[in-house]
Amino acid sequence: MMDNKKILWFGSNGSIQQQLTPNQFTWSTKEPYIHEDANLIPVRILSTWSKTMSLIYVTVADMTKVRGTFRAKHKILNNISAKWE
Repeated sequence: MMDNKKILWFGSNGSIQQQLTPNQFTWSTKEPYIHEDANLIPVRILSTWSKTMSLIYVTVADMTKVRGTFRAKHKILNNISAKWE
């Protein structure tokens, strides 16, 4: 996850094959019902893996109803994220 809250992915998985350079993840590639204009901001990413499977958990905040600049929203989400750790 980048500082601007964008998620980059590369490598191989069920959706992409041998992607050598990082690409920005778009929600609609995994969940077509989520529109790109939705105000979903990732807060944290957790992962676990074994020899046969890897799982990625992305916790997102729906900031649609929150007013303010991206910077203000970012500060709120950083506070929440710090309390989880």
